[in-house]
Amino acid sequence: SWTLGVLLLSAMIAGCDESSLSDTDSSITQGSKYLFIGHAYNRAAMDNTIDPRLTKIDFNQYDGIWWGGDVTVSPNLSQEQMAYLRTIARMDHPNTLWAYGNHEYDSEAAKLASESLEKPIFHFWRDGQLGVFVFNSSLAKADCENKNDQLNALRKAVKTESGIDQFVFLSHHAIWCDIVPENEIRAVANSVRPNQLLGCSVETTFSDVVQSLLHEMVDQGVQVLCLAGDAGIRPQKNGAWKDDKGVDYVVCGIGDSKDHSRDSITYQVDELLMLHSTSQLLSWELIPIGSLSKK
Repeated sequence: SWTLGVLLLSAMIAGCDESSLSDTDSSITQGSKYLFIGHAYNRAAMDNTIDPRLTKIDFNQYDGIWWGGDVTVSPNLSQEQMAYLRTIARMDHPNTLWAYGNHEYDSEAAKLASESLEKPIFHFWRDGQLGVFVFNSSLAKADCENKNDQLNALRKAVKTESGIDQFVFLSHHAIWCDIVPENEIRAVANSVRPNQLLGCSVETTFSDVVQSLLHEMVDQGVQVLCLAGDAGIRPQKNGAWKDDKGVDYVVCGIGDSKDHSRDSITYQVDELLMLHSTSQLLSWELIPIGSLSKK
């Protein structure tokens, strides 16, 4: 069965209760803390800068910043804009991950940006017991070489990396949308691509080639989270589901700083996802973007 959760999201391994996720728990504060940001580009200026509210956050207080795609509005980045991303978005930090979105991904432009910023177009990253596969959901349909290489890299990470207790499948698009209720994902995601082919053969949807790999990890006792950032412009900004094997699926992004108080439709407040990783569990919660500003 599926469960949908919004506003506060947390995942716990068996035997943990809500009290173990409190801010005062020493097991949480002694772990690593990461900030996930989806759909971050400045929609007001449209100039390859990030949402100005993000510039008020001290990224140095986190062990890693994970960008969920659409960091910039265009793939063509000048040297000045790449320097901006290095400093403002902390792109030069080895623990900063970037799952390329459709706005900034173009094969040639992304090649230059990935080389300059040292952010591969897809790769596996780990920090102790936590492993993250940064999946590029924006590869061109005909880019068979990179598509095949990416799927092979994912298989290798799943089958050969040892000592992984928590695994995150990080992407821009919710490419797993074909295995969650369509009406629910359409209420949240900016774009929905049912049965998107991740390779160049017919049977390469998420459920064909990725879900079984993730279920293998669950069977080995690994906690698995699929995290996507292509959300934020709809009234509902985030959503969460769980499949029958216990894999969590979360999509979360921000929209803009526009005041929607006079709109006839109620918009959720823009929130960022903060994740905590300890030797016991990976947990996460949504934090209103305004509460993360530098004091």
